Amino acid sequence: MDEPRTGSVDVIVAEILRGLHEGRYVPGQKLTETDLTRKFGVGRGSVREALRKLESEGLVAVSLHRGASIRIFSRDGVRDVLEVYEHIACLAAALAAERLGQTKDADGLRNILTEMEAQLKRGETFETARLRYRFLAEVSSLTKNQELRQLMPRGHVSVLRAQFRNVFDLRFAQEDLAYLKLVVDAILARDPEQAERAMRQYTRRFGIAIQQSPDSYFAH
Repeated sequence: MDEPRTGSVDVIVAEILRGLHEGRYVPGQKLTETDLTRKFGVGRGSVREALRKLESEGLVAVSLHRGASIRIFSRDGVRDVLEVYEHIACLAAALAAERLGQTKDADGLRNILTEMEAQLKRGETFETARLRYRFLAEVSSLTKNQELRQLMPRGHVSVLRAQFRNVFDLRFAQEDLAYLKLVVDAILARDPEQAERAMRQYTRRFGIAIQQSPDSYFAH
């Protein structure tokens, strides 16, 4: 029996994420064990574990009869994800501001924004997206709340950005950075209300851009 190898699993997950961002994988696309085994040169155990990991992160849907496929959202599904995302992200920002310990605790946030700015100047949209998720993970970490860290729906948001890739251009990413800087400023000021307000502006802008998309962008 083929045992999954951690390194192989991580490579598969990372490559599918990058491919999703770059358009080589698209929402709704089927992911077959045979194709992935051949593509990555690994055993079925590694492929199955990678698909389970992607499913747990909200990137892949698995059904008994249709197998695995990259998730694709209906308009109602988008609304459901964004409602949860907004509330969790805002709670995380407020708690991070409230529970920030020493100034060095925020070094991670500053470093991510600095790196994000550098990647944007290079036009590296995938690396910018990866850093955006690192930023949210870092904010969650500052809350010192393990349950909240698990609940942050980063995978779902990855799929949404891929499904609506034509909505989000480089200029949108640059504006994202400006909003995230406001979140960091509020956290450093230990101002929970302002941190929550800034995060709500950031997440709501993302949701409005998606919901204004034509019906052809959504699953039916």
